[in-house]
Amino acid sequence: MRKRFSLQMFAVALFVLAVTVSGFCQQEKGDSELGMNGAITISHSDPGNTSGDVTVSYGYYFTKKDLVGFDTLTILSKDLQDVFLQGRYRHLFPTGNPKIFPFVGAAAGVEIIHTGGALGGGTQHPFVGTGEAGVKFFVSQRTALEIAYNLQYIHNANGSFADNSQSLITFGFTHIFGGHH
Repeated sequence: MRKRFSLQMFAVALFVLAVTVSGFCQQEKGDSELGMNGAITISHSDPGNTSGDVTVSYGYYFTKKDLVGFDTLTILSKDLQDVFLQGRYRHLFPTGNPKIFPFVGAAAGVEIIHTGGALGGGTQHPFVGTGEAGVKFFVSQRTALEIAYNLQYIHNANGSFADNSQSLITFGFTHIFGGHH
């Protein structure tokens, strides 16, 4: 019980420190950013059908508020290997708080899908486009938590927009690199 209380107090102390640290950075022109998020999905009815995904992104701030870059999402499961390769743009909106930056963005590229086993087999390369809106919360001078809503469209030869689109809620971390901080 005492150990659990100590761990909770430590977590609260870290949170308070992260929220109150002064001198938070704002990204500057010329900075680079590396981001990552991921998930593992374990089916309760068929644990052998476990899948995992990881997204890695890179961006370059060509102005203080605008980023261009690329991202890759990789999904792996027993009968599916799926990779999204996209170029992306993001615009950040400054607020009165240097720790919080709402943003909007767009990405476009290709999805490379390889199926096998129970899914048949073969490889496809459809166009993928994504629009996003979210918020970046700096938890230290160079590291931020990002939460975003993404509307993703994957162009298939048949099907309606509803059949070819999906909504994603993403959570991840980014880290800024550059000589300005």
